Amino acid sequence: MRELGPKYFNMSLFPKADTYETIYDYGSLLHCNAYPFSKDEKSKTVEPKSKSYKSLYENMMGQTKYVTFYDYKYLNLLYCNNSCDHRPKIQCFNSGYQDPKDCTKCVCPSGFIGWNCSENPISFDDKCGKTFYHVTTKEQEIKYFLLVYYCAYKLKASKGKKICLKIFNDTYATVDDSPCVPNNGIQIKFQKEKGATGLCICKIRNYDFYVKTENEEAVIIIQVPYVPAKIHFSFWELENSCGDLKD
Repeated sequence: MRELGPKYFNMSLFPKADTYETIYDYGSLLHCNAYPFSKDEKSKTVEPKSKSYKSLYENMMGQTKYVTFYDYKYLNLLYCNNSCDHRPKIQCFNSGYQDPKDCTKCVCPSGFIGWNCSENPISFDDKCGKTFYHVTTKEQEIKYFLLVYYCAYKLKASKGKKICLKIFNDTYATVDDSPCVPNNGIQIKFQKEKGATGLCICKIRNYDFYVKTENEEAVIIIQVPYVPAKIHFSFWELENSCGDLKD
């Protein structure tokens, strides 16, 4: 690491910052790549804590083209949090927040719509096929070659259960270089906190991989404005292990 770097990696001595109930977002516009202050630009100085999705997160880090939902949410709650103080408070679901410009509705993360973010996602084309799946212990599969701009799929298992997804190696959205961004690729929202950027896939891979949800829901969004996309994955309600995942 270059001499200038270490001070930026020390634990902050300032009081704990308010994150407004957001979780860590690897896709944030403000997130560095894996090589800040690296001496040779090849040795990593920042690595994701997740072992299961490490390579995917590394392919998301350092993007400079896309402002995420959490980026906007944090700024709005930091600077405009009092905008609706004299209006009735409304409950927003799925990590949404009250719109400071229109206090009668919520601002929703991708994959959720409606005035309070409680409605299922919609797709922009009938070529997306079936978009809502009730997940059971029986394996189901989605396989399409898409030439459309936007498709959104919601998977829902029994309450309290989790979903195992298998993403096959022929799934891709583009062959552009990293980093992958949600508005030009495939995004898998597997976290319980649906406002965070999900796992983003944009490159062809030579192996299958697995994703385990943190609760009974998953949202998969395909947003590819310039190139075709191939989606191929299966899913089932988790009873035991989910592929080769360790955490």
